[in-house]
Amino acid sequence: MSVMNAVAATPSVKRVVLTSSVASILSCGKEKPAHYSGNDWSIPENQSGYLKSKTLAEKAAWDFLKTPEGSHINLVTICPGLIVGPPLTPTQTGSVQYLTSFKEKGKDGAHAPRSLIEVTDVALAHLNSAKKDQIENQRFLMVESCVLVCHLGQILNGETELIESEVKPDTFDCSPVKDVLGMELKDAVQASKDMIAAIGA
Repeated sequence: MSVMNAVAATPSVKRVVLTSSVASILSCGKEKPAHYSGNDWSIPENQSGYLKSKTLAEKAAWDFLKTPEGSHINLVTICPGLIVGPPLTPTQTGSVQYLTSFKEKGKDGAHAPRSLIEVTDVALAHLNSAKKDQIENQRFLMVESCVLVCHLGQILNGETELIESEVKPDTFDCSPVKDVLGMELKDAVQASKDMIAAIGA
């Protein structure tokens, strides 16, 4: 909240673009497979650790707008899925570790959906959110693909015939990204393959 407090004390700053996460959306109690939009909110009591922290952090930012100090702030939040694409450095951290693990497990990976978004799309969404005049207090869900972990592992290993699963991927309404931010999202599965190729895994 230090950033929000600093903005509140700086009248010339009119808008804050906050990086949140799809974690603040997915645990909203919907029956799977679910259809999600930026109107959905995770229930913190259903979460723990990192996932819960992302939900509470975003909620705190929105709640700050209801205070006298924050009433003049225009808040935009970006809620991306797992961010994929060629990394800037060879260090295996974050998304790189996830994808490497998925590839190693292959078809033996979890039958669980994983939402994906390409890294430069996330960066551009932040830029457009800061620049476009008509945006006011809006939440952008960013997911281009939702793939089962086991299937993604197969794809990263070059397999084309995916194993059968009773689990179905979730679906996502990300239309505001196109309609408001003017963006067409890149293929996140291809970006996942590009990430693995870039690190030589």
